[in-house]
Amino acid sequence: MHIQTLRGLACLLLVLFHVAGDSPDAGLRLPADHDLQFFNQGLIYLRMPLFGCIAGYVYARRPVGPEVAGFLAGKARRLLLPLLTVGSTFALVQGLMPGVNSEPAPLWHTLLLPTAHFWFLQALFLVFLTVVALERLGLLRSAPRSLAMAAIATGISLVAGTPAWFSVGRAVYLLPYFLLGIAARQAGAVSKGVLAALGAAFIVIAVAVLTSSQPIWPKQSLVAYTLGALGTWLLVSLPWRQRTLALVGDHSYVIFLFHVFFTAASRMVLHKLGVDDTATLVAAGVLAGVGGPMVVGQVVERSAWASTLLLGAKLQRSGWRSAPAEAASRAP
Repeated sequence: MHIQTLRGLACLLLVLFHVAGDSPDAGLRLPADHDLQFFNQGLIYLRMPLFGCIAGYVYARRPVGPEVAGFLAGKARRLLLPLLTVGSTFALVQGLMPGVNSEPAPLWHTLLLPTAHFWFLQALFLVFLTVVALERLGLLRSAPRSLAMAAIATGISLVAGTPAWFSVGRAVYLLPYFLLGIAARQAGAVSKGVLAALGAAFIVIAVAVLTSSQPIWPKQSLVAYTLGALGTWLLVSLPWRQRTLALVGDHSYVIFLFHVFFTAASRMVLHKLGVDDTATLVAAGVLAGVGGPMVVGQVVERSAWASTLLLGAKLQRSGWRSAPAEAASRAP
């Protein structure tokens, strides 16, 4: 329940990001000085780092074994097949629907370049390729080794120029947090004193940064990595369990994939009805972005083929259903 709680939290932060937007040209198109704009931008230090750290933490429970080819084939099915199907649908809908906040991109952009939130699928697959190589070299056999690899990966991210193709640059950005999640799992439970120190350091640095003349730093900067590392390690180490968030976390993957369809639809429908109250638009958008995909998941998972094509679930040839809802719709 602890990890599902964190998955639920990460999903809510992502849905809120796409509902409100982080600039006057995105989401609800709020002015640059709006409090929600600042809140959304400030979450750059935790939002995607948390997704990456959780993925590494979960991976460390069942790291790759001798069947490397089968492991990577499973990750390709889980990540790249939804990129092809759901990503293509996103590009098609964006091109056909009026009132979208961004210009529609060609289909090949969605599949080969960072597009919307689908970049995470590309980047995570590249991260898995890298982690398999590190495992084969014996560089992730203990928490100290994994932490050392995370530090090296952070250094590379800070100094190296990376291409945009297939989100290579985003993979370089995500890799330190994935490795940090592995290290956190390997290290096991930490003492209350360590948790207090992590929390105090995160709060002090976060307050200092957010109240400074430059509150928002680039995500691939030392400030961002410091806050991201402290915050994500603290979150995966705290024994925090919350049933509602855990329920959202049980459907985290289908929410991740489909939430943008529902947040955009909610915004357009309410605008057509003359609703312009920001609080109402945000609440409705978040509810639609979480609840809509959960319904989609329940429908899709009734069909083995649909669940495989849209969610990357393993195809079970012996039955109509492909997998239990909570398994197929969880993050990879």
